[in-house]
Amino acid sequence: MTKIYKLFPIAGLITALALSISACSEPNKTVVSNFEPARNAQGHPNMQGTWDFRTLTPLERPRAVADKAVFSPEEAEEFRIKAITLNDVDVQRDAMGEFDVEGAYNSFWMDFGTELNEDKRTSLIVDPPNGRLPDLTPEAVVGLKQNFLRVPPVRDMFSLGIDTVAFRPAGPEILGLSERCLLGFNAGPPLTPSGYNNNLRIVQTPDHVLLFTEMVHNARIVPMDGRAHLPEQITEWSGDSRGHWDG
Repeated sequence: MTKIYKLFPIAGLITALALSISACSEPNKTVVSNFEPARNAQGHPNMQGTWDFRTLTPLERPRAVADKAVFSPEEAEEFRIKAITLNDVDVQRDAMGEFDVEGAYNSFWMDFGTELNEDKRTSLIVDPPNGRLPDLTPEAVVGLKQNFLRVPPVRDMFSLGIDTVAFRPAGPEILGLSERCLLGFNAGPPLTPSGYNNNLRIVQTPDHVLLFTEMVHNARIVPMDGRAHLPEQITEWSGDSRGHWDG
């Protein structure tokens, strides 16, 4: 039997450790802990296993809560109920006939989760302190425009809801990588919760860490031995990951 652990969404191993530790403390308070993580034969923190990163806690802090880092119990429950209602795709299917055909999955197959993280944070992002993604760089804005204009290679666009008369792809390259199941739309980096397949398998060796996602079975191999990055002319869809142990 495979044991499933609970994990906050992570952008990398260091972030995973930081989030796991921060979940045990309230923000703006210094907490002294004698916690010592389990370690493997190499003396590194042992993170091997299958982890579940589904959660209703949003990636970015809702603007409505301004600078509030943590929900009150009452606010958390109100947010939780609203999120569950919004995630109910069966309601959308009843309201929109086209979605009933195009949407593919009903609520039975969805796995958004039903709870916020235990610390009741208003966002998964803890840095920057405002809990929101930084502004896009000029290069990212150009890439986003190319996606919308369907300039190959299209990364993360879906054709759901697009006018099928006006949009007739000339070939598979015009469809997004996630739509073609070449990259998982929640598989990262960074790992983010989505409607289903919110499981991650971590395997450690002396010199590498494997992040194996349930979504599309993406396998991201992270060297931990200090090697240099690949030459700049060699690019990879999920980036050229490198890691190190800090603690």
